[in-house]
Amino acid sequence: MTALLILLLFLILVTVHELGHYLAARLCGVRVLAFSVGMGPELFGFNDRSGTRWRLAALPIGGYVQLYGNLVHPDEAQDIPQTEQARAFPFKPLWQRALIVFAGPLANILLGIVVSASVLSLVVQSVPPSQIGSVPPASAAAQAGLEVGDRLVMVNGQETLSWSELAERLSQAAGTSALLEVEALNGRRRMVELDLGLDGSAQALKAEGIAAWGLYPALVVSEVMPGLPAQGALQPGDLLLSVNNQPLRRLSDLSAAMQGDAGLGYEPLNMEILRRGVAIRLSVTPVWQEASQRPLIGVQIGGDWVLRSYTPLEAVGEGFRQAGELAVAVPRQLTRVISGVLPTDALSGPVGIVETSNRVVSNGWWAFWLWLSLLSFNLAIVNLLPLPVLDGGHLLFYAIEAVARRPLPVAVQSTLMRLGVALLMGLFVALTLQDVLALLR
Repeated sequence: MTALLILLLFLILVTVHELGHYLAARLCGVRVLAFSVGMGPELFGFNDRSGTRWRLAALPIGGYVQLYGNLVHPDEAQDIPQTEQARAFPFKPLWQRALIVFAGPLANILLGIVVSASVLSLVVQSVPPSQIGSVPPASAAAQAGLEVGDRLVMVNGQETLSWSELAERLSQAAGTSALLEVEALNGRRRMVELDLGLDGSAQALKAEGIAAWGLYPALVVSEVMPGLPAQGALQPGDLLLSVNNQPLRRLSDLSAAMQGDAGLGYEPLNMEILRRGVAIRLSVTPVWQEASQRPLIGVQIGGDWVLRSYTPLEAVGEGFRQAGELAVAVPRQLTRVISGVLPTDALSGPVGIVETSNRVVSNGWWAFWLWLSLLSFNLAIVNLLPLPVLDGGHLLFYAIEAVARRPLPVAVQSTLMRLGVALLMGLFVALTLQDVLALLR
């Protein structure tokens, strides 16, 4: 099922992108020869009444819209019969050619906004707050003076309510530092500068998220179930710090500490908690529950979670905000990698994207659609980078043509296109190899 969802992701992203090119071409009166989702041998196809060949190809690595004359340089366009020139791409005004090229990324941007706005307006999300539950010694968080129970309410001047927003803000600033506004358990606020440098590999950031800087979300008790061991020992609002002298950094750490079996019973858990700012030690012995077929102590973890809901208008605004942030973040990330501020493993290749998609889509349909919107934004922004072969490279050629009043010479365009292909293929191979090696480690 997961593999089918990942394939569906690809089909939606590519189809919408190419539909943008196709619809703009038809609007401008350009003849469309083929519309392909995927590359390579055709698996299925048909011709419509206008003569366009619609095809589904075997290799899910992209797609294309073939326009009449789009591979012909304007200086060589005289070879196109005069009767066909009105429907040929090279004979269209510069603004129409630019519109057709830009329409693909634009379609992905609009898809991202529509999908994210739809999900955000329909789903009320309960998300962990931006409260710290564990700070490992010698970590970047510890060196900055952050403490257990602190809430990170602002990152570089941006409000941060949930843990996911915190992770997003800090990841975007990776390789630099971030100015944080922090609210302590006693309500006092202070400013803290957190070093987000990545000493060595950025693989830890990709694998662990912001835990690579020593930041772990608070595990706060939201409910104590009656008749189970935690009753009388734990209370709603308790922040779990450690179990058996080992820090609790993830909920799975608590489950892993439950030693024993259903027949012989379980060993007591010696826990340290934070209750209203005071550290308390206590002991709780897990019991086996037949209904869930697992040991438990009888608590729900959630605490003061943040409920996020949006009106339709707010959801659209949030979609535009996400698109704007990514439009800045993606080129900035690439610039940092190229300049050496970040290592190359701060980027993900196709294998890494599939691996991440595999984790995301397992969280349900709302996660699938939000991931789709994020990938759609990223696809649009990457395609608009001013590299030959990409849509942004063609738009750069058209900008030069607009200024110079004539297109770049055939030889120059051909050389730049070959360099662009070589660069993208080299990057594709390098990132794929990097992702495969990361999975093998």
